[in-house]
Amino acid sequence: MDKDFQLLLSLTLGMWMIRGLAPEVSLIGLPGTARLAENSKAGTVTYSFQVALSPGASLASGYPRILNSDPLTNQFTVSMINTNKAQVTVTGTTNLDFETSPNSFVLQILAVDSTKDLALQRLTVILTDVNEPPVFLDEGTVCV
Repeated sequence: MDKDFQLLLSLTLGMWMIRGLAPEVSLIGLPGTARLAENSKAGTVTYSFQVALSPGASLASGYPRILNSDPLTNQFTVSMINTNKAQVTVTGTTNLDFETSPNSFVLQILAVDSTKDLALQRLTVILTDVNEPPVFLDEGTVCV
C-alpha cells in the first residue's frame, strides 16, 4: 500500500470517528466469491457489483480499482460499465492455468468518491480446473 493512500485512509477513518459517520460509499454484492474457468481469455467478466454513492457524490477518477491482491497479481482489473455498475475482468497478462497458477485470488476492491468517502471490500476468485485434451509434442513417439 503506498504512503499517500495510507495517509488518506488514516485521515478518512479519523474523520469518521470524530464525526461519528459511516462511509457513504457502498459496494453492493461485495464481499463475494466468483468461480472462473482456467485459461479464461482477456476480457472475460469474472464478477459484477453495484457502486452506491451518497446523493451529489461521484466516483473519484480511477475508482473503483484493485488495491491489493493475495497473491499479488495483475491478472484482473475493475471497470465501470455504467454509472453504478462495475465489473471485474481478466486482463490476459498471463495465462490463468489451474495446474501452474494459484487456484484462488483475494482481491481488495477500493472505491473512493468525490467527498473522499471510501469503501473497501474483498472478492475471492476461485480458479476451476477444465478437462483439457492431451497435447502430443512429437508425432514420432507413441507410448502404449
